[in-house]
Amino acid sequence: MQTLWDRLEAWAANNAPAMAEDLAPAATSAEIEELEAAVGIVLPAELRESLEIHNGENDGWPCKIFADRGAYLSTQRIAEQWNTCRENASQMDAMYDNDPDELMRDGVIDVEGPVRPVVFDPAWLPIMECNGDVFWALDFAPGDGGTRGQVIEVDWEGCSWKVVAPSFHALFDDYVNELESGAFRIDDGRPTKERLDSDYVPRTLQKFEEQPSHDHLARYYDVGDPIDLIVSAVPGFDEQDGRSGLTFKIHGGFVTLKGALATGDDSEDKPPHHFYKIKAKTAQRKPDLVLDVYKFEILESHDELSRYTT
Repeated sequence: MQTLWDRLEAWAANNAPAMAEDLAPAATSAEIEELEAAVGIVLPAELRESLEIHNGENDGWPCKIFADRGAYLSTQRIAEQWNTCRENASQMDAMYDNDPDELMRDGVIDVEGPVRPVVFDPAWLPIMECNGDVFWALDFAPGDGGTRGQVIEVDWEGCSWKVVAPSFHALFDDYVNELESGAFRIDDGRPTKERLDSDYVPRTLQKFEEQPSHDHLARYYDVGDPIDLIVSAVPGFDEQDGRSGLTFKIHGGFVTLKGALATGDDSEDKPPHHFYKIKAKTAQRKPDLVLDVYKFEILESHDELSRYTT
């Protein structure tokens, strides 16, 4: 791990010095032992060694040392995040009746790789966190075919669970290799792979995976801007927070749709798990993303959906 940290800090010094400015000094043996006792997990050697080099970063916002991922957590913040996730999971489990397998089948949540789609498991050890609703963790209770200690990314708001690396060392190594190969651009003093607003022109896109995410719609699209999207219905969210209109899932979050799709005469007859190809205009960006739909097409078959998703 020392070699990887040396390479990362050398790259930062030459390309983006600000990304390393909040790195903390080494964790003590006592701090690591306190963390292990708090979470009931013995840290793998690679994470222990990393924390003994830098015990997290003092700020981490905007995400710095690990670029587009979350803040690199200290021993204290790992324990705090672990407790917060456990508390949030118990509340969310009590509110939501659907079992994970059903949610996966219905397309409400996305799962990539052998990670179990539970809200949180005490055998998950957070190592990075962003915005309180996205975290990266070492998974010591993987799904079938998984690797103990694999790194998972869990995005509660975006309903996404995925395996991103077989180990912390592999994640770190891949990241440093990408930095050194020029895979990241520098924006506001830090490396990023996020696309520029200009990358989304023209804005009418057919391929689902190329569509702008919830974050980019909310940040860069002005009220009145046109957009074509594939959206999926979210059953049970029709009256969420007292909103008028219907709530749908897009990449990275949820969007409220008004207009033709929300008020059409046949809305009560629509099955709850359809995908829709919509034409809309941005009606509101904050506090919630709202689109005004003026035309939509129901994609009932896999053949129809595949025209836009492959």
